[in-house]
Amino acid sequence: MSARSTLLAVTLAVSVTAGAFIVTSVPTVAAAAPAWTATFRDDFSGSGLPNPADWQLTLGTSYPGGPAAFGTGEIETLTNNPANVNVSNGRLVITPQRDSAGAWTSARVETKRANFKPLAGGVMRV
Repeated sequence: MSARSTLLAVTLAVSVTAGAFIVTSVPTVAAAAPAWTATFRDDFSGSGLPNPADWQLTLGTSYPGGPAAFGTGEIETLTNNPANVNVSNGRLVITPQRDSAGAWTSARVETKRANFKPLAGGVMRV
């Protein structure tokens, strides 16, 4: 499989399911109807901030020791303020906010899970 077709296979295996965050994986040499196996799932039940056992919130304007503005020129300050990030009605909601001075705040949520990856030689669907 060429690098381009490998990228295409991975790209086509990524999708969004409303109301849940689901990671599934299947070997790339799967039969006509692949049998996906859920390796990580979050239905975002409850309310408040995302479950800290599975998710971490990045705060500020860069990673510790990293380049300013995350190296991409981002203009927002990342917060754990419920106005910017919360779990509500089975959804993870990230809402950028702009104050009267024009400054932006938002949120960055990253998984802490080690199993957030495809099986060896496989692809992953989100």
